[in-house]
Amino acid sequence: MTGNKRPIWQLHLSTALILAFISGGLLWANLTEYRYWWIGGEEAYEFDVLQESRAMGWPCAVRYQFTGNAHHQDGKPYLQSRTVFPVEFSPAAAVINATVAVLALLALAIACEFYIRVRRVLVE
Repeated sequence: MTGNKRPIWQLHLSTALILAFISGGLLWANLTEYRYWWIGGEEAYEFDVLQESRAMGWPCAVRYQFTGNAHHQDGKPYLQSRTVFPVEFSPAAAVINATVAVLALLALAIACEFYIRVRRVLVE
């Protein structure tokens, strides 16, 4: 019965399904554009104006663009900029995001396989 042992790199189907769902969530988090507002400029402090920016990527913003639009803190528009600001791309942030995703998936795969193997030993 020694020939029945599985190779260490082989994954169970349940582990593969969990990894597929989690990798889909990581892709969604990295490819969804989100907006955030920040207080900036001397006029913003006087009028309580929030500057708007757009970004993509998790946990680091890989693609970033300052929109130039400003809003009052109650959400009403203060300034709609006609200037098109360049989109900035950060290769270092892309490497960090990819590393975090791979490490998270690897840790999850190890945890799932460990749980399955321990449960199998306890049942037998």
